[in-house]
Amino acid sequence: MSIHGDYAARIVHDQRSHDLQAEARRDGLARQALAAVRRGAARKNAGGATARSRARTA
Repeated sequence: MSIHGDYAARIVHDQRSHDLQAEARRDGLARQALAAVRRGAARKNAGGATARSRARTA
């Protein structure tokens, strides 16, 4: 490959690598947000269950 071809291939590779990293970062943030929502929902449900059981025993 010529010097220009090598340079162009390197630029394309760098851009693709950058795009893949950005996509992975977005996926990771989305996964974290979903996990946080699930934790919040689970905590809310657990809190409701303890309140009901307390009312039953009182």
